[in-house]
Amino acid sequence: MVVKPVIGVCLWLIEGKDMSDTIDWCVKNGFGGISLSQVFMAREKAERVGAAKALAFSGLNLTYHGGVSHKVTTSGMLDRGFVKDVIEDVLFWHENAGGIKSFCFDPVKVPGKGSEFILEINKKYAVMLSETFKKKGIQLGVENVFNSALEFSSLEVISDFKTECKDLGLGMLFDAAHANIHVRSDAIKGENEIGAYFEALPYEVLEIHLSDNKGVKDEHRGLGNGNLDLSALVKAAKKKGFKGQFSVEVCKDILKGQYGMNIHDLEEISPVLKSRDKLLEAMKENW
Repeated sequence: MVVKPVIGVCLWLIEGKDMSDTIDWCVKNGFGGISLSQVFMAREKAERVGAAKALAFSGLNLTYHGGVSHKVTTSGMLDRGFVKDVIEDVLFWHENAGGIKSFCFDPVKVPGKGSEFILEINKKYAVMLSETFKKKGIQLGVENVFNSALEFSSLEVISDFKTECKDLGLGMLFDAAHANIHVRSDAIKGENEIGAYFEALPYEVLEIHLSDNKGVKDEHRGLGNGNLDLSALVKAAKKKGFKGQFSVEVCKDILKGQYGMNIHDLEEISPVLKSRDKLLEAMKENW
């Protein structure tokens, strides 16, 4: 029997009456997984507890995506207190919502360093996370980005970090939209087709974020509204043995600073549902 990956959605980009309302919507609309993030740390305790119970009851696959760049000091140091808060939040969901499969983080940016990937601070962050998550069986991964050969996007930089963190069992969150910009605009020799790029990654891919763009800006549009080669990606994911979660990460209009979509507004939420259907179609044809 062919086992297909879970199709999920990034919970921070859909909005309902509360978290439990959005979780119920996900179940009713055929999503098999949810990705959480640190944005829910600020929610009231009662809402979080109710959401955790709803998630545990639903049996949905759970992942968590977090970043700490906004808390890095001007001298380029991690805010260890904030990192501790993020870890504690992950453990809350892990212990109360049915278990977090993976935690994946954005590469940490250092003020004044532009787009350069700073290996040292990212390794420190990965080590801090791994010390707790490995004991709990939560897989750890880092997300690909785009912009230049110095970023965590070129296969050279990605491979160097893999080597540096070889004892951490590090995986990867593959952002398909970021990769689409990388292969179409970053102009790195041999990295100009998303399927081959995916297959060449030296990590186990734990999760795939899905949105579309035209290969220039990170637009977070619905699938089919850009030039992402979804079929090539799905074929590559199958060939590489991907068994994680596809997570739809579509925004209302990120270029205007508009992120979440109202699940009770059928027109507004339609790009998420259409993206789900586009992915189902691609998987039916290529998996």
